Amino acid sequence: MAISYAIAGAAAGLVVGLTSTGGGALLTPALMFLGVAPSICLGADVVASAGMKLVGGGIYALRRAVRWPTVSRLAIGSLPGALLGITALNRFPRPVLDARLPFAVGVTVLAAAKMGVRR
Repeated sequence: MAISYAIAGAAAGLVVGLTSTGGGALLTPALMFLGVAPSICLGADVVASAGMKLVGGGIYALRRAVRWPTVSRLAIGSLPGALLGITALNRFPRPVLDARLPFAVGVTVLAAAKMGVRR
């Protein structure tokens, strides 16, 4: 079973490394597929993705391929948004999250895919 997690992580890491996209879109559904409770998948995904982003972001920064004003503008909205999101999730009991999160994750992944394809 542990090898399945490592394979899922390696696949997500490869896609994130190639496209800078997909940590959450791949890891959360993969963990759900492996039988992990959806409410647990989110935390595991966020922490694993943070590691991938630190590595990838560090390499982009070293290559001088980061526009820091853009990063600042994104952070102004995304950091409070993430705080609001986790605060909202913490208001729901775990059984409710486990019942509703798979649908919410699916809709989010489909919406992101649609935006990517339209581009």
